[in-house]
Amino acid sequence: MRCILLTPLVLLAVLVGGCGSEPSGSDPVDGTEALALAQALLDTDRPWSAARVLRRYEADGGDLDPATRLLAARAEAGRGDWPRVRTLLDGADGLDSLGGGLGLYLLARADDDADDATAARARYDAFPVREIFRRTEH
Repeated sequence: MRCILLTPLVLLAVLVGGCGSEPSGSDPVDGTEALALAQALLDTDRPWSAARVLRRYEADGGDLDPATRLLAARAEAGRGDWPRVRTLLDGADGLDSLGGGLGLYLLARADDDADDATAARARYDAFPVREIFRRTEH
């Protein structure tokens, strides 16, 4: 009987406390570590956590070069924050070549979300679809 009563309490403690050593949004993270951690979190399909790490990195004065902007935009897109994707990528250099042009696609999707069909179409048209297919051919 005692075991039956303790089991829900243990489960509740695990759920509240978390399982793993994922940093919270307030944990300080070294710049290089933050980028590697965010990439690892994205690679394991955890965009919310990656976005938190990258937001903290930016708040701590981390450099948002075009590659880092794309990484952050991928994380924000994974959690559906299209206005943030647009903020991160609008005006960023090299979107047509960085990551196979993925930045253009994400920015077009963000434009779609903002009901800016003209900008979305222009960016979708600029997205290098042929390059994506070329990389996936066997």
